[in-house]
Amino acid sequence: MLSFGRRILRFAAVVSAALLLVSCGKKESSEGEQRTGCVSAITRYFRSVNETGMAKEYYELTFPKEYIKRVRDLEKYDDMLMCYESRMECETAHFVTSPVFGEITVRNELTEKQLSSVAAYYKNIYSIDPPAIEAGYLVIFRYTNGLGEDELKKVCALELRNDSWKIIESDIKEIESSFSADI
Repeated sequence: MLSFGRRILRFAAVVSAALLLVSCGKKESSEGEQRTGCVSAITRYFRSVNETGMAKEYYELTFPKEYIKRVRDLEKYDDMLMCYESRMECETAHFVTSPVFGEITVRNELTEKQLSSVAAYYKNIYSIDPPAIEAGYLVIFRYTNGLGEDELKKVCALELRNDSWKIIESDIKEIESSFSADI
């Protein structure tokens, strides 16, 4: 459990990042709504990969609803959550300090070709019909890892129609090189 001081520090870092953030979200949304959706997804994702007890949050942020439903129908979801929690307990045991989210430094809107590659990614990885993507961004954020070292992380943040914001834990260049835009 984090000490009160560390929780305050983490809260301050998240609030600072939100205030300094370039907006990302639906083009037709208000600026406040744009920031809220993407920033919330990025900060929730960060917590889910750096704290125990966040397996459900992690999968809701990284897997499409349709895939989660399929895994639940196969009665494998609870096992998946337990495996993730076990892995996180092992990983966080080596932390010398609590990871701290810094700020989002880059937010680049994905091109139509890149969005097509993302759709191919979803079709190939999750064996589902490609979801309609409302908005998509390459996001780079700064953070301090569990060893106290400063790092940058590249992810794709996507708003899926009839779903929610999703995070793909890869740079768009990796997705483009691995998945053909021809779906």
